[in-house]
Amino acid sequence: MISTIETIADDLTLSRGDHQKLKKLGVILLLAKGFARHEISEEHTLSFPGCKKTIVADVVAFSKTSSAVVECGNTPSDRVSQLKLFFDEVLLLPYVDSKISTKEIVKPLSVEIQKLEEDLAGLKSRMNYFEAEIHQIIHDLNLD
Repeated sequence: MISTIETIADDLTLSRGDHQKLKKLGVILLLAKGFARHEISEEHTLSFPGCKKTIVADVVAFSKTSSAVVECGNTPSDRVSQLKLFFDEVLLLPYVDSKISTKEIVKPLSVEIQKLEEDLAGLKSRMNYFEAEIHQIIHDLNLD
């Protein structure tokens, strides 16, 4: 996952009005939150039941367990309220006044993801240890 994020972020710098680049950063954020690339799409149209009104969301992600949207640029508060009806999480990426490199943002995310992956590996190792202990106890008690 980290390599996917870094690949998308290569040479991506942001400045005021870079809506397309903000959307790329939105994809990066959703990948960092654990969504798979195939669960993420851009320019997703949302319809209100029984109403002709639609919203085009900048970047969305739907998984079996959660959903998130990233709105880029200037986003009015009423739009945020509407998006909260559809999504578990609403993230805002406003325009910035000075140029920044997404590598400044992605590097800490990559480090955090790597730490979480290491923590997960440690937990899996502990779980395997306890499973082996339980199996041994069951065997010792002749319950198998």
